Amino acid sequence: VTFKDVFVLTDGSDTVTYGNFTLPGSLVVNAGSTLIQNSSMTTVITGNLVVEQGGKITHTSNTSSKQYILNLLVLGNFDLQAGSTMTVDGKGYSSSNGPGEGTDESFDGGSGGGHAGKGGSGYSAGGTNYDLYINPTEPGSGGGNGTYISSYAIRYGGAGGGVVLLTVNGTLTLNGLI
Repeated sequence: VTFKDVFVLTDGSDTVTYGNFTLPGSLVVNAGSTLIQNSSMTTVITGNLVVEQGGKITHTSNTSSKQYILNLLVLGNFDLQAGSTMTVDGKGYSSSNGPGEGTDESFDGGSGGGHAGKGGSGYSAGGTNYDLYINPTEPGSGGGNGTYISSYAIRYGGAGGGVVLLTVNGTLTLNGLI
């Protein structure tokens, strides 16, 4: 890929999935476009990063091991505009996975997955805590699964949250959602 001074995701339907890169210039993520990091390595943007209204930055979902995080180093300014998102909701460990995984239960639902704090209890204790409360760097663990005895239906626990590591050397303007 050859980058110009400013690289723009333009038509509202662009999705770029990448491992990591160094972008010698600026990056603009337009409305409807999504930038997905598919590694845990640091991505460097030497210019500015702008995520316009309706633009989105995220990372690939993890399953049973930590493989993906959103790890950005912006040497210029970062402008997350109103209506844009940098979200990793549900991108941590999948259900019943992770260092603080929730407990599977044969009655109702399983317990909650832990992270920087203990997970919520169901019929069993919640998952254990394993990361720092301030400045966490690990994905959240998935909640435990539950089986409803009358129907033998499995209710899968939710996935934990993902990881955002963001370093901005210039000005951070945060009007969007993280």
